[in-house]
Amino acid sequence: MAKTLNDVPPEMLWEIMAFLDARTLILSSSVCRLWNEIVKSSPGLQYTIELWAEGMVRGPSGTLTRAETLEMLRERRRAWRNMEWKSTTVAEIESLQVCRAYELVSGIFAQQQTGPEFVALSLSRIVQDAESARSDYPFGIDPLDFQDFAVDPTLDLLVIVYVLQGDLAHVECRTLSTKQVHPLAAHSSIVFPHPHDPGMLLSIGIADDIVAVFFLDPAELILYNWRLGTIISIYVRPEFRLFLLVFILTQKQPALEPLLLPIQDFHLLSPRSYILARANEDENRSGQIEIFTFDGDSPNAPKRVATLELPELASRGLIASINVQMGPFCANPNPNTPFSKANERRICMFLIRYNLDVNLDVWARLFVHSSWLERYTLPSVRGDNGTEPTIVPWDEWGPLNSRMLAGDDHRWIRQVHGERAALPCQNKHSLLVLDFGVIPRRAESHLLSEKSSGSPGSATMLEVEPSTMPNEHEVFVEEVTTSLPYRRTIRSVEKRHDLFLIDEDRIIGMNLEDDTAVRQEMTVYTL
Repeated sequence: MAKTLNDVPPEMLWEIMAFLDARTLILSSSVCRLWNEIVKSSPGLQYTIELWAEGMVRGPSGTLTRAETLEMLRERRRAWRNMEWKSTTVAEIESLQVCRAYELVSGIFAQQQTGPEFVALSLSRIVQDAESARSDYPFGIDPLDFQDFAVDPTLDLLVIVYVLQGDLAHVECRTLSTKQVHPLAAHSSIVFPHPHDPGMLLSIGIADDIVAVFFLDPAELILYNWRLGTIISIYVRPEFRLFLLVFILTQKQPALEPLLLPIQDFHLLSPRSYILARANEDENRSGQIEIFTFDGDSPNAPKRVATLELPELASRGLIASINVQMGPFCANPNPNTPFSKANERRICMFLIRYNLDVNLDVWARLFVHSSWLERYTLPSVRGDNGTEPTIVPWDEWGPLNSRMLAGDDHRWIRQVHGERAALPCQNKHSLLVLDFGVIPRRAESHLLSEKSSGSPGSATMLEVEPSTMPNEHEVFVEEVTTSLPYRRTIRSVEKRHDLFLIDEDRIIGMNLEDDTAVRQEMTVYTL
């Protein structure tokens, strides 16, 4: 009979360790030489550790062995750290400056063109056969009525918002593959009052069973469980109070307070939480990030659980805009790859425009892990009694858990995916990738081992020391110093690009210099 775990046959010990998570496996490998050897020699255990380190989750491996998927994961890591792409493909699309809307999720680039055509490009197939990678479907919606769309390819879900001339907004849930009503949708569409305005600003968020539609000016918000067919919450403008009263009475929803204005932006964190970015010229000039939770299964009023304050501004400054960007929330792993990015391992980028006077704007990018924001949904973290939102001053959260860098006016969506952001440089033949998925000690060892294998024209640097936001225009009362670790990689590219989009396996470069062009090229760099 075995007296200790070390007396157990190694193959049985491996079976036991297979139930452990990555952090526990790393700790276990330091217990003794035997355990360390078992962890190091097992492709399955190493795969668990590497998935955690890269912020990935398991997907379908097909016929691949664990050793093969482990090597694929390591090759992927090397490719991203050295900016080594396997292929470069050029495709023609309608210019982003003229199209009605576009999306980039799970290897699908989709675009609603100025005409009736909805175009979807499979970026994994475009390398082999550009013609078969493209599908065109008309929605059957007047282009003047169409507003926006969003997709989750892992659910085969396409959400469309359009507003008819009678001031009725429609939200439809279709399949991405056939454009017909989604079989899991409880209703083909929901309808609510909204003015018909082709120039309105709105965004759509999808997080599993929740669809959120946010209108910016004036602020309106609809949270909808598309599988149950239940409107969870709805905030509409004052002229539609009669509709809201009928909704409250028929849906048995508690009366909602109006959204406090002005709201700069909205984003779903998870299927049961979201954030609002807020700032105004009076008591809240410095800006706040508000975190809300809600019950996604029945009508209810979302609850503000925490408010994170942004750096205090000097008397002459105010926030003119905050744009929130985060990679897509995908309900399932990508079925076409053995691993996918974990939803809880995403970086949130706040693009902030500080206005000092009529002719002077200062741009900044603030990066925060979505998991840090979502932790405030837990009462144990907030340390409160659950009745009032927790107010967190900047000095208590920002310096250690964020990174503020100088920014510029680039508000195009899908510049962020997972824990990476792909940004243009002043030199339009250069690409900058910021990777916040670093574990400093582990990253340093990999950086040393892979230092000599970088692509020509590329340079990478691990940033673990605090940095201070430039303040020559005296935007802030005090210096803003932040220290969230990240890796920055710059690579030269042959083509000129002033915009980059990013997803799990590729970077897309575009040139928007000619704002009168109807068609444009996009260059797909596949890693």
